[in-house]
Amino acid sequence: MNFENVYFITGTAYAGKSTMVKLLAQKFDGIACEENYHDVLLPELDAKEFPCVTYTRDLQDWHEFIRRSPQEYKDWIDGAARECEILELRILEDMLKKTEAQNKKIFVDTNISIETLHKIAKHDHVLIMLADPDISVRRFFERPDKEKQFLYQLIMEEPDPEVALQNYRKGLELINSQENYNRLLNSGFNVILRDEKLGIQGTLELVSKKFGLSDMFHIYQNYSDLYDELVNHEDYNNNLYKFLRDNIQWKNKVVGEFGIGTGRVTRNYIDKAQKLYAYDNSQHMIDKAKVNLSKWANKIEYSILDNSKINSIEKSFDIIIEGWSFGHLVVQNDENRNQTIQTLISETTKRAKEVIFIETLGTNVDDPNPPGEKLAQFYKALVKAGFKEHVIETDYKFKNPEEAAKTMGAFFGDSMKNDIIQKQLNVIKEYTGIWIYLEA
Repeated sequence: MNFENVYFITGTAYAGKSTMVKLLAQKFDGIACEENYHDVLLPELDAKEFPCVTYTRDLQDWHEFIRRSPQEYKDWIDGAARECEILELRILEDMLKKTEAQNKKIFVDTNISIETLHKIAKHDHVLIMLADPDISVRRFFERPDKEKQFLYQLIMEEPDPEVALQNYRKGLELINSQENYNRLLNSGFNVILRDEKLGIQGTLELVSKKFGLSDMFHIYQNYSDLYDELVNHEDYNNNLYKFLRDNIQWKNKVVGEFGIGTGRVTRNYIDKAQKLYAYDNSQHMIDKAKVNLSKWANKIEYSILDNSKINSIEKSFDIIIEGWSFGHLVVQNDENRNQTIQTLISETTKRAKEVIFIETLGTNVDDPNPPGEKLAQFYKALVKAGFKEHVIETDYKFKNPEEAAKTMGAFFGDSMKNDIIQKQLNVIKEYTGIWIYLEA
């Protein structure tokens, strides 16, 4: 089973796991598998096969739950975690078979073990969130969720509430031991330590960054109008149009475009092409592209597709083109970057006689260069595979620095926004690389 679009969060109590899963799903239009999401299977489970998970389902008196010894409580938690792993994998596998989940990101508050996560998940798709063991125990009942408050009320109903509370906390201490904390800390996955100073939004930004999910991605998935406004200011000298007009023969050609976005690249050639098969992983963007390209609707066929799934396409084309799209996949895929690069090259060059990759060589820079080692590796591989490299200027132009800062900052971040304001720029330099492969 491919868990490529699944993001797992695990860790200790009171670290913020549940909150982050919920907020990530909201921010990136994804699916949230929140704490204890496996409970959906609980009614049908066999108590002999899943004795720990069904323990609370079949419990007659919940006071027995809080009266267990600390070791009994820990043993039950450990057993439940092992059983939950089986159930979670079952749920996720079923979920990923559904079309509506295959093009969404899935965020999971998980009980799956570190050992299993190393086997099934991409390294940068697992995040460990930790709170100090003392905080995990001491502030356990400060959480507002109903489950914790229900347990606290049960403890308060005991003949000696203080003794009952101390007994329960000793169990929490075993579960949230320093040994367990260190095991998670040194798991080999990315780790975030609870920091009250960050706040919820600050933590969300940090978690998004650890997962490689930038605000740029968020805008792309959810704000097509803002993205369209950005690209409408780009390449005010029409250098991309001139290059594609002068160097590519589009007339009567069948074209496949990946990462079509709102159609900014498409508008440069669609009037001459015979047929376009347009792909993007965002329905939101495709809807905007349909508006922008409505004039040519009769010769465009749109499909939802992630760039990592090109191998699922059975069609062949005269020309394949992508603009500022494949680079994002390369940057996000830390664990298998070289394989991702080679797959993008092989899956496109075997489907078309002419392949065109358009990618960034820097925005708000003085000279053209790959922005980082990851894209540099990608561009070198293209040249090695026989792609010919060309460089053009695709500068942005705005009415004034304020408009430039607002629009560019929303997409590229505060650093660029502040630089534009400081330098009072209304023209933002940008360089773009165009790599062309022609079948021999």
